[in-house]
Formats: sequence, C-alpha cells, structure tokens
Amino acid sequence: MKDITSCVRECFDKLSNSRVKDAVNIISSSAINAHIKQLANKEQVKPFVAVCKTLPSLTKILKKRSKVTIISNGENLPVPNEKNLMGCSSLNILGLQEFLIEPKIVKELNLKYVETLGLGEIRDDNSKVEPLLRESEYILLDMRSIKHSEFSIGNNPNGFRAEEICQIAHYTGCSLNLKGVIIYGLEKEAPLCCYNLVSQIIWLISNSRLNNIFEDPSDAYKKGGNSEGFQHKIVNLNNDEEVIVFITSLHSGRIWMEIPIVKKNKIILVPCSEFDYQQAIEDQIPNKWLIYYTKHNI
Repeated sequence: MKDITSCVRECFDKLSNSRVKDAVNIISSSAINAHIKQLANKEQVKPFVAVCKTLPSLTKILKKRSKVTIISNGENLPVPNEKNLMGCSSLNILGLQEFLIEPKIVKELNLKYVETLGLGEIRDDNSKVEPLLRESEYILLDMRSIKHSEFSIGNNPNGFRAEEICQIAHYTGCSLNLKGVIIYGLEKEAPLCCYNLVSQIIWLISNSRLNNIFEDPSDAYKKGGNSEGFQHKIVNLNNDEEVIVFITSLHSGRIWMEIPIVKKNKIILVPCSEFDYQQAIEDQIPNKWLIYYTKHNI
C-alpha cells in the first residue's frame, strides 16, 4: 500500500503546469528536519510541504523567533502542549470554533497575545487571514478543520468549506517568509477526493509562491516616505491625541502599520488589513494595534 506522501504526490502530478509544481518540495514528516537544515545552510531555497497523519514533534523545527500560523478548529490544538509554539515570536490561529476549544486554552492564548480568527470571521471576510499569514515561516494545517461533508476523514459537521481552505492556501503561498507547510490529519485509506483536495491546496500554495511579489516596507520606512513603491498614510485619532502610521504597497496593496515600542524607542511594522485602516479612519484604534502595543510595551 502506498504511503500518504506518495498518494498526494501522485494526485499532485496529475495537475497542470509543471512550472508551478517546482515551486515547493513535497516531503514526508521524516524529512522535515533535514529540509530545515538545508534551508538554514542555504542549500535549499524552495519551501517544503510535508503531508502526514499526525503533527510531528516541533521541538527541532521551531526556534524561539519562529513565526507560526496554525489552521485548526480548536479540537486537538497543539498548544499549549507544544511549548515551542507558545515561545514563538509570532503565533496566529485561524478557524477556531468556540465550542471545540477549552476555555482555559483560550485564556492562555490571550495571555500570550496570540492573534486568532474564528471560522465565522473568516467566512465573513476571508481577506482578513492574509496579514496573519504574510510573515509566517511555518504554517500548520489540520485538515480535520474542514467540514466532514467536504473532507470525510474528519468528524466535524461544521468547518471550512473546500473553497475556503483553498483561498487560505493561496494566501499561504503569498507569505514573504515561508519556509514550510505541514499538512496533517490525513489517513492512508482516505478516499481519492481527499487526496485530490490536498494536492489542489499544495498547487495553490505553489502557484501563489511563484507569482508572489516579495517586498520589504522597512526600506521605505527608513527613507521616511513615499519611495520605492510604498506610501505612508498618517491617521489622527481622538482629536489628534493618537497617531497611527500605515504603509501601503503600491504594487501589491499590502498594508502595514507602525507600532511604537516605547521602552526601546523604536518602531516595528506589523502586517494589517484594509479593515484595520478603515477602523482608524473612523476614529477607532484597531484591535491588532492594541494587541501588539500591549505585547511589546506592558
């Protein structure tokens, strides 16, 4: 019997456009550590996509400064058991369903300033996931977060639709720092339709990776303005008592906002969305700004 990785590769190879297929390396979970070492030594430039039944140990994969996004409905969430995850410099979770996650875990995530988006929030506006994925190095995708009627391995009657998870795959490939994606929750005996969905997810990641615009707003920030394809937008709030600066790419439309770190007398740039900008325009401090300001100053 073929293993999970071979089944996914076989379905992936049937998809069109060989150029897209070369944008990532499909590997098994046992090859992750070797691939990360190659990335560190610059022997490998393509990100990996590992496909497996269960999430492998992340001890040797993640570093203290790693930036990670988990796509999960909250059931079998790998935090707080994976201590390396809670120690990451940036951790986001997409697709949570409130009735599947324990309140004590929610409390711990809030204490660690983990940014989350619930399934309903994503369904209302899936573009909100893009800023959370933009700087992620590792994406952990639990396929059981997809509703049972569209991915029969899981047992959850509610969850992501196939087209929603494919849209997230597109944004995953647009990450500016992507090193690897771990797709787990698969079974050897899964129906062909399940393997086809996984292969299409990988194709969309690859296609976005191939067509991505790699850009760094910090250059424009250092030069102080509308240079090299970036534009500064200054928004005054609370009768000019607060100021938030947004930086917009004129090429991709991506937006970042400045977060002051008072104790270090410096500014960091945080990916944000048009929604955050519109909130500021309407004289409301964006929740994302509050999360990052509190995280770095209190």
